[in-house]
Amino acid sequence: MSSFFGLSTNHSWMVAAASLTWGAISYTLNSLRSRSLERTRFIFEQQRFFETDSSMRKGNKILYGLKPDFTVETFLRVMKELKGTTTEVTNSMAFESYLNFHWRIAYAHIVLGTITVYDLNAFGDFYYRISLNKDLCKYCIDEGFDKIIEAIEKLTPMWKREQETVPELLSSIDRYKSPFQ
Repeated sequence: MSSFFGLSTNHSWMVAAASLTWGAISYTLNSLRSRSLERTRFIFEQQRFFETDSSMRKGNKILYGLKPDFTVETFLRVMKELKGTTTEVTNSMAFESYLNFHWRIAYAHIVLGTITVYDLNAFGDFYYRISLNKDLCKYCIDEGFDKIIEAIEKLTPMWKREQETVPELLSSIDRYKSPFQ
């Protein structure tokens, strides 16, 4: 009888251990899905703001050189001298907001861990454009936007890997011919 009880006790422990393991796995998978959904929401909300806010649109135009009457160099001059025309000051404040937005996205990855480096790369081209202007990078460091530079440092290896795949992608274009040709 004791061996029967011993077997039953061992069996109970195995069932309990299996249940506990299954519960831990289920919890982990649900937690990962939940965090992934939250990251996706965060990125889409930020992207929506980025695309609709007038300061962000103005900041993009300035960064990409699409605002000939106001450049990054003009921004840097106005911020250094702390003076400029009303339009220059307005554009400078918009660009400062633009940098602040990118600082917050970088902060979400670097400090909070809210988003992954791959999520951060959703804004990668903007960080890349910032990285091309050494004076703007120095401004970011000097004026407390250092997380932007840290984000650039984290994204640089990804950009290099992506650049390595460009020739492969370009060569694959020839394989895809339009059915309408």
